[in-house]
Amino acid sequence: MHDCTLGGPMSSARMRLILLGALFAVGMIVVAQLGDASAQQTIKIGGLVLTDPEHFNDLGREKAIEYAVSSFNAEQVALNTDYRIEYISIPVMPNEPGLSSEEQDVYKKVKEAYGHHGSIKYFVGPSLSSLAQTAKEFTDTTSDAVLVSPTSASSSLAIPGDSLFRLVRDTAAQAPEIIDRLERDGKGHLLMMYRDDAWGQSLARDITPLFEGHLVPYPIAISEGGTISEAAYDDVLLMLEAEIAHHVHKYGEEPVSVLMILLESDIHGLVETAIENGYADQLRRVHWYAADGIVGNDNLLADATIADFLADVRLTGSVFEVEENPTNLKLARHLEQFDGLDLTYVESVHDAVYLLADSVIVQKETGDTTRDLILHVANGHEDHPYHYHDRNVGDGALGAYMLNEAGDLSETGVYTFLRLGA
Repeated sequence: MHDCTLGGPMSSARMRLILLGALFAVGMIVVAQLGDASAQQTIKIGGLVLTDPEHFNDLGREKAIEYAVSSFNAEQVALNTDYRIEYISIPVMPNEPGLSSEEQDVYKKVKEAYGHHGSIKYFVGPSLSSLAQTAKEFTDTTSDAVLVSPTSASSSLAIPGDSLFRLVRDTAAQAPEIIDRLERDGKGHLLMMYRDDAWGQSLARDITPLFEGHLVPYPIAISEGGTISEAAYDDVLLMLEAEIAHHVHKYGEEPVSVLMILLESDIHGLVETAIENGYADQLRRVHWYAADGIVGNDNLLADATIADFLADVRLTGSVFEVEENPTNLKLARHLEQFDGLDLTYVESVHDAVYLLADSVIVQKETGDTTRDLILHVANGHEDHPYHYHDRNVGDGALGAYMLNEAGDLSETGVYTFLRLGA
């Protein structure tokens, strides 16, 4: 009886203890999970991307950014680290002529991302030199913001100690390659059209003193939205028609050539205007050249009329090319699923993501500023334990690369020349 009387209360107490213990255990699991989440080290990277499919876009290059972010995060999971990249796409517009830096879209977007919406300090891009020039007008005023551009090639941006790093060889490196090709093709008379912006001006300026033949430069003014107007096309086509007729009459067709320092959308508009307004026959008489990967852009082949004209003028252009390696082959296989996108410079895009993330990790370990560490990390002077042992410095999509004192790609990659569609 006594045991039975005592047994009832003892069982209830025991059950309460068991229940409390279970709740405590669940609470500890939740706390541990919350602790794991709070321990995760998030690296925010903004992508400054052009998104206008009709004129300027980085849609193909953004696919490469997304792939690199996914690969990096998967690698960190496999290595059991707390580091993860959070990627934020930041659409930007081309520069508008006549506006101050502070009024330009890219300046405002970078400043807003840095100061108000998520405190983003690290950016892949922008792609155009004019945009990079404007974006760094803001980031140079900070102590920690970093731009890593995969494509902004203007030699005027080669500035040691600034906030812009570039995984591309600049126009000063490309110009001699273009001149060499023109000379090997026997072109002693050059009609050079160039986009009147930071990139076009820079490449034209780098080419001019190197060309020993007769050079006729012609800048094409940029209109609203960073585009070129039909009136501007008409002006340059009228000049081209007269100059080609004059030079061909005097020297014959073979020594005469046209060089377009223009974007894909510019070339499309120029050729379309030439065909519509009756300039095409005269323009077809000479060999045309282009720069910076235009011939690697399949969008120019989408319009059969444009493609036929460019085939007639044997459009040949410089293409930045790197040696195949396991990293860029995996990247290429991933990007094969996307049709109709410009996939030039995707190797540089991929490595820009890794370089930023690696530098941030080193910064968190050392306490130095990320901007100060970029060169050291890129050139292999800083190690940390979050790499796979076989992905050390120089094992990215670009292969073994180094940055020079201006923070730009040094010798990696060569410019080869291809015929459009070849």
